[in-house]
Amino acid sequence: MAHLSFTSHRRRAVQGLVVALVAIVPFVVAVPSAFAAVSVGIAPKFPSVVSIGQTGVSASLQISNSSTAPDNNVTVNSIVLVPACGTTILSGNGDCPSGSADPGVFTVASTGAGQAGTACAGDTFAISVIDASTGEVQLSPSSTVVLTPSGAGAVCDINLSFAANQAPAHPSSMPNANVYQVEVAATATATSPATGSTTTTYGDTTINIDKANPGLTTTATSPATVGGSISDSASISAASPPGPSPGGTITFRLYGPSNLTCAAPATFTSSPVAVAGTGTYSSGSFTPTASGTYFWVATYSGDANNAGVAGPCGAVGETSTVSSATPTIATTASASVALGGSISDTATLSGGFSPTGTITFSVYGPNNQSCTGSAAFTSVVTVSSGDGNYRSASFTPTAAGTYQFVAAYSGDANNGAVSGICGAPNESVVVTPPARGTYTPVAPGRDLDTRNNTGGTTGPVHGNTTFNLTVDGVNGVPATGVGAVALNVTVTSPTCASYLTVFPTGQPVPATSNLNYTAGETVPNLVIVGVGTGGQVAFNVPASCAGTVQVIADIQGWYGPAA
Repeated sequence: MAHLSFTSHRRRAVQGLVVALVAIVPFVVAVPSAFAAVSVGIAPKFPSVVSIGQTGVSASLQISNSSTAPDNNVTVNSIVLVPACGTTILSGNGDCPSGSADPGVFTVASTGAGQAGTACAGDTFAISVIDASTGEVQLSPSSTVVLTPSGAGAVCDINLSFAANQAPAHPSSMPNANVYQVEVAATATATSPATGSTTTTYGDTTINIDKANPGLTTTATSPATVGGSISDSASISAASPPGPSPGGTITFRLYGPSNLTCAAPATFTSSPVAVAGTGTYSSGSFTPTASGTYFWVATYSGDANNAGVAGPCGAVGETSTVSSATPTIATTASASVALGGSISDTATLSGGFSPTGTITFSVYGPNNQSCTGSAAFTSVVTVSSGDGNYRSASFTPTAAGTYQFVAAYSGDANNGAVSGICGAPNESVVVTPPARGTYTPVAPGRDLDTRNNTGGTTGPVHGNTTFNLTVDGVNGVPATGVGAVALNVTVTSPTCASYLTVFPTGQPVPATSNLNYTAGETVPNLVIVGVGTGGQVAFNVPASCAGTVQVIADIQGWYGPAA
């Protein structure tokens, strides 16, 4: 600003004349007006707080006259304004010190108007930039502004408006991270028409510049299934009235599952997403590894012109619900078998999220078409390899008929339970009676031992005794469809010579024997015997021996019904 504060040369000349007169004529008193002065003030009246992005903000400059006679009336010669200065200590002529001005912070409208009821009422002031490096503007009235010593004519109020464009590079201070302070400096020069005396005055005021408050709205993805991806998006808008274009970054944080206060560390934190103006920005995708409720929180960093914004925990629209996966189970039972064979089931688990838990295979039958009551067999298999095939243990039915498999997956923390249904396709196995006369071996098993009551008969066995042994449904022999069994029969510890006959229960004792023995002798023999009433075979020791004997029978196999 190239305006100097000075007292005119005319004032100095008058003062010199008075000194000379006093020296020559000591009795002449100095004229009081010779010590009169031009005195004006200027006061920028700007709002104490504005926000970046505001336009049409009202302000004014007030120029006041406090001159004394003979300089009562003054003419305002120059009015200049530095809209934004970064220091409260202005130079002696009212200039903003070099390097402290911020020319882009405020833009002053191109015209101002004199306030009614003041000395400049009705005047229009053209406002133009005279120094682009500082933003200094000059106000030029449409007619000469003359201020009187008192009354309404002693003041000129100039109404103007301005826009707050951006943050200052050289604020005088920052009360907090979102508020800048700058000074508005004004200068006026006035001259007394009576004496030609001129003076320059300046004034300043402090303005707080608030950062703009942009809008931030966020929307999380709709519910997902564990293993699927979720994300968040944030739409940032300029402050209203249209504020500065936002820069900075947005950081997205995800809390959960079931971290209802967002107090625990974030499950996911995005890289800062650069903001280049208004628009919608995405967090990028995140794949949860556990089901539950997740909360998104988006935080806008702010920039020089825009305040930061942080969403709250649990904001509306910022919840992503991740449900358990819903696996499916497909099952295939083994092929039909003849009685005595084994059957099994295979379940294929798919659509799970790294499933664990167990699969329970239940077998109902024979001929239990509704799968009611207790299962004939149950096998529990651990799910150890996620999705895939799992096979039940083998089951050997003891009766012919149709058997139904039902497989049920237990589920786990991230996978729902799922079960097959009774009578599902591929889950029935027909167990047929054995072919007539067909021999089926079984693992040897002890059906009878009179020495320890195995088989229900306690020895020793006396002569003239017949007792029965159940063989159907015992030690691998089916409960039905058995025509005969192969038994390895042994007599031991006889006290006299005799013989043993084995025959189908319910039939007469045959005239022939199966084992002959003498006292103290142990004699084994393989006996093929038909199965009689109640799935039993009978043992007979004749009355020819008054002594006793112990009897043992081990199953070797069985035959289907005779042709």
